[in-house]
Amino acid sequence: MVLYHCCVSLGMARALELVGFMDHELIAVTEHPPAVDRSNPDEAFGVVMLNAPFDFRLEDYPLRVNDKGMPERLVPGTVLNAFQRAIWPV
Repeated sequence: MVLYHCCVSLGMARALELVGFMDHELIAVTEHPPAVDRSNPDEAFGVVMLNAPFDFRLEDYPLRVNDKGMPERLVPGTVLNAFQRAIWPV
């Protein structure tokens, strides 16, 4: 399973890749690369979470529809920090 968190600056993506997410924060993620507004180069990066832990089930987390009408799940930072992370240029 691969999860995507988008769209952030390169600096923020690097920090999230290295340090991870704040433990108490709920992070919006999708299973598919989200559509990106290419007119905003300051938010042209995302973070990809790879290698889900064995017991991870995306369905266990709340579903919402974002402002672009796309479904995303809200997963706590403590959970996502268990994933390997990489920068994803959009």
